Amino acid sequence: MLQLLLLGPVEVLVSGLAVSLSPLQRNLLAVLALADGAVVSTERLVDALWGDHYPAAPRSRVQGLVSEIRRKVGAALVTRHPGYLLDPTACDTDLRRLTDAVRRARRADLPGSTVAHLRDALALWRGEPLAGVCAPGVEVDRTRLTELRVGLLEDRFEAELKLGQHYELVAELTATAAAHPLRERLAGQLMRALYRCNRQADALRVYQTLRDQLAEEVGSDPCPDLRGLHATILRGDPERPPTPPAPPARPRAPR
Repeated sequence: MLQLLLLGPVEVLVSGLAVSLSPLQRNLLAVLALADGAVVSTERLVDALWGDHYPAAPRSRVQGLVSEIRRKVGAALVTRHPGYLLDPTACDTDLRRLTDAVRRARRADLPGSTVAHLRDALALWRGEPLAGVCAPGVEVDRTRLTELRVGLLEDRFEAELKLGQHYELVAELTATAAAHPLRERLAGQLMRALYRCNRQADALRVYQTLRDQLAEEVGSDPCPDLRGLHATILRGDPERPPTPPAPPARPRAPR
């Protein structure tokens, strides 16, 4: 069984053992793996691997790369007009497992189940996606996968806030919002978590920082939802849930 790991440094495993590949071989396998079982034409492979700076006889170069890779990974790499594909019955990818976990999260009825499936999906990331691949044709996918990870984090935070886990989330939300300072949904989630922890001033400070950054870098104000949350916090209305009840007193020992 061929395994391709794309959500971090790209690795190729055959029967659990790492396969050594040249940069071009790794690039070609990554492009095919991103197609998820669909045929990738030879012309598209040429564009993805070399862009506007392709070598002499690029189609022959692709054919040579395919032959080299087959000697290392076996029959999972299939010739299919007008190009090639990775047979999904003989090749597994972490990206496919990610898709399955996200699908289960979307179908979950309870926030707890949503959180569990999203944690499974996020655990598949091992760093920057497609690290070690430098083909021009994968840059859009690298950006897409990076954006997907942040979006899944936001989905997980949202589900955990519904579970009342605002105290547990503050530290992680603070770090994540700092790493993505212009993401308004993250800022709103951090504001809500802080406000629910009785930290109204800190929540308002998050809004002010975001508003200043948006004005400076984008020339816009926060979105209406965030402005509404800001007004909610200023008024001190019931966005903040009731203070959790104190733990029950220990029963007195009988006399």
